[in-house]
Amino acid sequence: MSLEIINILSKLVSINTSNEISTLEAVNYVAQIFKENNISHEIIKSETDPLRASIIATIGDNTKPGIILSGHLDTYGVKKQVNNWKTAPFELNIKDDILIGRGVVDMKGGIACALSNIDFFKQQSIPVHFVLTHDEEGGFSAINQLVQNRFYNKISPKQLGCIVMEPSNLLAVYSHEGYSKYQLHVQTSGGKMLQDSQDVNALKYALQICQKIEKIFKSLPWQDKNYENNLNIGKLISGDNAFNIPREAIIEFQLKYQHGNEQKNIFLKHLMIYLNEMRWKAKKKKLLLDINMQPLTNVKAFNGIKHGIFYQTIEKSAQKSPPVPFGTEAGYFQEFGINTVILGPGDYKYAHKSNECVYSSDLKNYQKILKSITFNLQNSRTFINNNSYDR
Repeated sequence: MSLEIINILSKLVSINTSNEISTLEAVNYVAQIFKENNISHEIIKSETDPLRASIIATIGDNTKPGIILSGHLDTYGVKKQVNNWKTAPFELNIKDDILIGRGVVDMKGGIACALSNIDFFKQQSIPVHFVLTHDEEGGFSAINQLVQNRFYNKISPKQLGCIVMEPSNLLAVYSHEGYSKYQLHVQTSGGKMLQDSQDVNALKYALQICQKIEKIFKSLPWQDKNYENNLNIGKLISGDNAFNIPREAIIEFQLKYQHGNEQKNIFLKHLMIYLNEMRWKAKKKKLLLDINMQPLTNVKAFNGIKHGIFYQTIEKSAQKSPPVPFGTEAGYFQEFGINTVILGPGDYKYAHKSNECVYSSDLKNYQKILKSITFNLQNSRTFINNNSYDR
């Protein structure tokens, strides 16, 4: 395996970018690599956290369509795992063909492979763009910021495709579910507290809401027979008053949905109607019932098109894989019209786990795959231009 991959990965692993830690040191390290190679780049600070930032860069002609290599520099935390690690999580440990360290599979290993190919990318006729975000593990606000503010336009007006470098065992993944996590805050107070304590019991309302959430969810037109596994509800009760009546309840629930937002939108519409009815009935009783719902996490569903020059090029280098059971940033690129695939080194089953590991041979093969895809896509693009075909 290339010594350069080891050096880059070792440095990235040594920088703690757990989802509750700053990513600026890692971003500055990547920026230094780009600077040393005279590559145009831009650091984009988070709109909400001054300690976090993303970085985008272009190798080649910025005016031409090219290929995007997408990754995230943040990693899953280790606070609850420290005692289970056999090696120091922020030191790259190499044993035979196995590399161990936080982020080696999710997903600093793939990023290191891409960065080690800079000299090769500089020799190609199509541009290669890096989009490295800072909070994929914490809420996807970074990719939202990039696409909503159209930072991708600074990279190129039109792309041939995007590779999201999440671990996929070097297989091409074309779909995954979307999921959204919400928090419902229920607060009560009113004049009937002494006469009928149930009327101001926030727990009562919270349980009713939970039952309604399940009822609405089961009524959706699910294609998956195991739809029950797509809803997860948790409850946290707090804020008792002097009469030991819960006046506050917090509900958190996560909703998984298939490709597109139709099921989620139907669900939210019916839930909001129900909550408004609950507020109106409480008002008639001259009770104050405050129900506030806010999104915590939103991961867009992904469903690749699977046709066209980009996908044909991918299939020359990687076999297809079934959908993966985790969310990625792929749906965000797809939503904005960029052909996208998930393709990266390592097995996702080791992600977020103690003693996270990846085979060095997988990284070496991934380095070659990225070169092969870029080279073949470049040749396909040249053929198309010479024959006046659109992609």
